[in-house]
Amino acid sequence: MSTGTVKFRISHVKGLYETEAMPMPDGVAVSIVPDEISPQPGKVFNSTVTVSIDPEKFSSDDHQFWIYIHAAGEGSGDIIADDWVRVAVSDGDFMMGVGHFHTSGGSYCQKLLVVRPGEIGHLPFMIRTGERDTGNVTLGLVTSPCIVDHGPLRPDERPVWPEGIRATITPDQFTGRSFATYLTDMSFDISLEVLPGDYCFSAVLRTPTGVGEYAPFTVRVIPGES
Repeated sequence: MSTGTVKFRISHVKGLYETEAMPMPDGVAVSIVPDEISPQPGKVFNSTVTVSIDPEKFSSDDHQFWIYIHAAGEGSGDIIADDWVRVAVSDGDFMMGVGHFHTSGGSYCQKLLVVRPGEIGHLPFMIRTGERDTGNVTLGLVTSPCIVDHGPLRPDERPVWPEGIRATITPDQFTGRSFATYLTDMSFDISLEVLPGDYCFSAVLRTPTGVGEYAPFTVRVIPGES
């Protein structure tokens, strides 16, 4: 987006992914400060959302509700900054389901990639962002034993990167929205010198809420056509 002013608007909505504003629940006041910023490249700007609850007016039946934060940018109609926030109100008692039930995750679309020397194979990887995950998302690869019976692995337990295999992830870094799904492409360029065999790798996914390493998948190099 071009540089300019970004204005934030907060509204109460019916649920996740909803954008139609509703009246705030009785006894609830929500604000964001500052509600207008002028971002510049390479700099970080923070705004704070404050939710105030009046216990005399707030209904105990409505333990949870959703607010929608919309960002409108000057000179840009599409800013990756909108987000949904689930507000859980507790009087101190245990509340079922208050924990983060929307968490980030990833999965291989296939666990085995068969490729010959001199070829390039592709393996898709699905990324699902969760609650509070609007921000920088990165995906990387590390080598792994093909059979893992414990974790986390120490650096000396990982095989060296196989010579002649070049891996590329597209994209390997992007700005993601909370509660979204993305499909990335892992490509493996196998040189003619790579010997047939199984080579295993694990995906490492980082989102604003944490980092996760996923069970290894196998790149199986088979003999080339004679």
